[in-house]
Amino acid sequence: MRKEIDALRVERQRFDNLYKKLEKEKEDLQREINDVIDQSTQAHDQRSLLCLVCILRAGVQPTLDPYAEAFL
Repeated sequence: MRKEIDALRVERQRFDNLYKKLEKEKEDLQREINDVIDQSTQAHDQRSLLCLVCILRAGVQPTLDPYAEAFL
């Protein structure tokens, strides 16, 4: 009976170690995903501003979609 308890304790310790390792890996991946999302959002915003600047420099009055104007 004592051997079984010791074996279960060792197994539990291995499980806990593996769980902590996987939790850390998950957190690292989530952090990377959030960084990529932030970079993508910034790039999109920059492209939008650049497009607007190009339109304004060309002297063209930007027009909005009538459907979009309803939600502004």
